Amino acid sequence: MTNWPILRPDDLVKFRRVFCQAIHRFLPDYHVAVGPTPESSAVLSAPLTYLGRSLGYVSLRLAENAAQAPQAILDLWPEVALAALESVALKKALITDRFSGLNNIDYFMAKLRRLTLPSVAGPKALRLWDGAEAPGLALVLMEIGRDERSPFKRELKILIDIARKRLKPLSLARAAPRRLAALVALSPEEVKIRLENLWAGITAECPLWRYVCSAALYPQDLAFESSERYHQYNDAAGSLMDKAAVALEFAQSLRVPPPLICFGDLINSSGQIIQILPQDRMVVNLGATMGARPGQVFVVSGREGEPKGEITIFETTETLSLAFSNTGRSGERFSAGDKLTFSRLDWSREVSEGTDFEKKRDLERDSFLRHLMALAHKGQNLTLALVRLDDYDKLRALAGEEDTERRFEDAIGEALKNLSLAPEISVGWEAGTAAVVWLFEDENQEKVKPLASELVKALSLKAPSSMGLVSWPNPAVKPEGLIQASFKALMEASMTGSQSAIFFGPKALNISGDHLFDEGDLRGAMEDYRKGLLLDPGYLNLLNSLGVCHGRLDEHKEALAAFDEVLALDPQNLMAHFNKGFSLLKAGRLEEALSSLKKADDLDKGNYEVLFHLGRTALELGEVDLALDALNRASETKGRHGEIYRLIGRAKLVKGDGDGARNAFKKAVKFDPDDAESLSSLGVLFLEQSADQEVALSLFQRSVELDPTNSLYRQRLGKLLFSMGDYKGAEHHLKTALEYGCRTEEVRSQLQKLSEVFQDTDERSA
Repeated sequence: MTNWPILRPDDLVKFRRVFCQAIHRFLPDYHVAVGPTPESSAVLSAPLTYLGRSLGYVSLRLAENAAQAPQAILDLWPEVALAALESVALKKALITDRFSGLNNIDYFMAKLRRLTLPSVAGPKALRLWDGAEAPGLALVLMEIGRDERSPFKRELKILIDIARKRLKPLSLARAAPRRLAALVALSPEEVKIRLENLWAGITAECPLWRYVCSAALYPQDLAFESSERYHQYNDAAGSLMDKAAVALEFAQSLRVPPPLICFGDLINSSGQIIQILPQDRMVVNLGATMGARPGQVFVVSGREGEPKGEITIFETTETLSLAFSNTGRSGERFSAGDKLTFSRLDWSREVSEGTDFEKKRDLERDSFLRHLMALAHKGQNLTLALVRLDDYDKLRALAGEEDTERRFEDAIGEALKNLSLAPEISVGWEAGTAAVVWLFEDENQEKVKPLASELVKALSLKAPSSMGLVSWPNPAVKPEGLIQASFKALMEASMTGSQSAIFFGPKALNISGDHLFDEGDLRGAMEDYRKGLLLDPGYLNLLNSLGVCHGRLDEHKEALAAFDEVLALDPQNLMAHFNKGFSLLKAGRLEEALSSLKKADDLDKGNYEVLFHLGRTALELGEVDLALDALNRASETKGRHGEIYRLIGRAKLVKGDGDGARNAFKKAVKFDPDDAESLSSLGVLFLEQSADQEVALSLFQRSVELDPTNSLYRQRLGKLLFSMGDYKGAEHHLKTALEYGCRTEEVRSQLQKLSEVFQDTDERSA
């Protein structure tokens, strides 16, 4: 293997373990460690890098005292590192989808990186108007389904088979529960033709599916996602995936999505120049959320479609970007309203090399980190502060990155000189951020508060800033986690407001844990919540959030223990009662869940989530009056949804109130026209109350279209078709009901009657 996949944090842990084990086999007399900084007790330390990216420092200590380790040991490291990388990469590459045999997404992305890896000279830059003729590689995303459920295995298998036959992809992987990713090596026009054929095949076999498809093309849609030099070999692949995902999200927002949306077509339909600025600069309406990045080049066309030239983006915000003309002075040629077509990467900018300013900052930051780790490992009492320039993005857009950085650096330097206590070390950490360390002889958090206030006040006149601080020693932080901890404090500061100074503590860990929770990293969130509880064991939000994470992972015993701990500290805590009830509900302990939900309802009579789950649980336990009371109150809240009326309809049916059930199911369908259960239940009521077979038939057919695998809906439709004389249709749906698990004797009896009808018809024909 010559091109390795990107190493993620979990992979780095595995790699370091495999590397250390391998070195120990070669050199049993040495203790080996890989860490972010050199070990002070090591006799030999050297950096370990991979594709230009630092993986940390390898440190060697002899089992017995020795003055110097042999230089020959260094010669072993590259070979052993490659062997360790191969071991980790092979394990990743061998993981496939057990059901379908798909490639895993890590293998898929590694293959994409190899295909987009630039040669020594770099790929041939696209000239104006030649994008359509460029050699093609497409990243295609396909998604099925209408909701958050994973698709049925049968549906996914059909999509996989059709994609393999009609796309003939280089690699096919599952990118999400309902999403497939494919790599196709074809010209742009051939890709579109194949994807239209794919859509035709899916429409023919599964006409009821909600199917969306998007694509990003290489090199037409290529742009750097990061200016960090270590990311040179990863940006092409990551950028293509991001752009395909942007196009897919746009397709999902459409009521009737087309067979295919390409990112380039999306840009072509919406990208344009909106303002001309002096010095050949302009504003375009594409921001970071639409995939625009510094270094991206767009072809500009006039309103009549005539090509005018190219522009290059140099600054981006969420919704807008600044660009300059790279075709000479063009103030008279370009104008507001001109359209942007395909994009490419400007390889001549050599973003990966970094500017002299960036190289200098990297060296200073590395030196700062070594010094900080040495102080922390010695047990020195210190406080680390990250100082962030407020409104950095706005200032950078006006003055440019380097100018903004230098002004901020000057302001920080001047403010630090005038402090009552000079810092031990300080450095420009990253864009718009500086790191400062103070030393103290004893516990220092209280002593540093006046310093933080003093620094924020000194900066406020020139560069209003916020601060995140962390003190060491700290029970919730390791030395190598000091920078990350101060960033978490800075995250809390950003929520507190401009010019605030926040110490790392349980609230910062609660905020960072919630951020990880929102991203789906439950284990990472739990780690932050536990660290916060080390600092404050009685922090109720942390205990509640920890319990929710356990519940999401079906670890109900641990979840209930966390909620009980909250209730022991605060018996009137609404969220703890609700979360406990919900966790009991997931564990199948309905009576206990009902008790907890009742307590939550006593504390807040108008909480939609409490009322919904209380009503649903009571209904399942047969306490219909309690269920109706809760559900009716839920229907009066602002957060009501169609599912509330569906449950009210079920409860009314149990009570024998047909008219009430009919009205409830109608409201459910009004909220959600695709509510299959309410549609089918309405059909039953129309038959029973008014014998309206035509309306019932329409409702039954729609419910089967929406949920074709539901045997009950099939049974109802088949029974109605039988009574209406459509015996072939009845036979089809009744047999399908059996295939999908229906076991009622009534269906078998109806199929027997149909067999007799068909036999009688055949005898008459004879």
